[in-house]
Amino acid sequence: MKRFEMDSEYLKTWFPDRALQEVLFYRSIISDYKDQDILKIILSRSARSARLIYYDLARPKKPVREPYWCIKHKRI
Repeated sequence: MKRFEMDSEYLKTWFPDRALQEVLFYRSIISDYKDQDILKIILSRSARSARLIYYDLARPKKPVREPYWCIKHKRI
């Protein structure tokens, strides 16, 4: 499987490696499709949910790399 490399420390900090690789892969193939604008919107919404924090999507202060209590799902 091709590995996507990038220099963004922000992305490396806020995304688990597997999620980041998937986002970068999907971004790389958007140009192969028509309706690219809607695909970019869908990808941006997906990327937002894939960050290393889930319960505070609007204004996270830091990534969470250890288990935490998810307010939405009421579980660790």
